[in-house]
Amino acid sequence: MRISAVSTFKQNNDLTAKKNYSGSVQSPISFGDFGYNIDHCPKTITRYAKQKFSRILERSSSEMEELGEYFHKSSNDDIKAGAEILNFFGFTKTDESNRAYRKLLSAVESVRRKKELLVERISVLSKKEALGESNVAAEKDNITKLFIDLLKGEKKGMDVPITNGILISGTSKEKKPFLDWIMNNAPVNFKEMQFNINKPQESLDELFNIAKNSKLLYETNQKRTLLHVEGLDNLLTNFDDISGRRFIGKFNGFAENLSNDYCTTIATITDRNSDDFESASIAPHRFGLKINLKEGIEPAEKTELANARAVVSKMDKQAEKVGEKCFYWRYS
Repeated sequence: MRISAVSTFKQNNDLTAKKNYSGSVQSPISFGDFGYNIDHCPKTITRYAKQKFSRILERSSSEMEELGEYFHKSSNDDIKAGAEILNFFGFTKTDESNRAYRKLLSAVESVRRKKELLVERISVLSKKEALGESNVAAEKDNITKLFIDLLKGEKKGMDVPITNGILISGTSKEKKPFLDWIMNNAPVNFKEMQFNINKPQESLDELFNIAKNSKLLYETNQKRTLLHVEGLDNLLTNFDDISGRRFIGKFNGFAENLSNDYCTTIATITDRNSDDFESASIAPHRFGLKINLKEGIEPAEKTELANARAVVSKMDKQAEKVGEKCFYWRYS
């Protein structure tokens, strides 16, 4: 945007005085509804300009936010020049104009910060959108039907099969939050242990002991145990030598009766592909529920992305209304 030089303005005023302007503005509107071209503004507009400009100090926060959207792409120097435009009408710089400038600049900077955050968020969500839709919500429904609801049915006296194991894999970064969600929603005792591949026998012994104690706990409170074994995939993919296959065999014999004999279900998380595992170790009678979580955008994130794009688009369209013409602000 440009602010006419004082000399140009005075020259125009001289011309308009000679032509005996009636006091009405003859030039086209710029800045949408927020400004006039001042190349031919008559002297009699000064009182009107001062009256309207002063009202910026009376604007509500929502009105200032809208003004901030109009001018968020303008330079601070142009905004300051606009706030001091009364000088072109023969007024000296006033505290009022300074306050108005500071108030408008604050609104502009607030819009700029908001837009910056929105653009960053749009960038993150757009990358997820490019991967397609996430299946986390669908898999939560699946786990609810095949595990959580069955546990609730069992507590009501129903004879239902409860899986020995839940294997959570896939490209999604939501695997651990997904397990936490199961833990928070299933009527279970939740326990965790770390499987140390360098001490496989000691880790298996710890696993067996937790299972035995979980059976005793079930007899006390009628709640099964969901046992998160972190690092279990290090054992179940280590079948290249006789020692590794021997420890996998011990796990397999134990895990196929885990639910019935110990009232326990193992859950484990892995970044590996199913082909990396010893096939029998993750067979359905050991891991009856295999959850492959895909990285992608969630339904709620799709809505958030659409809303963010709409807000930024509105800001940019508002700013487009601010033309390159000289102006002073007219607030009505």
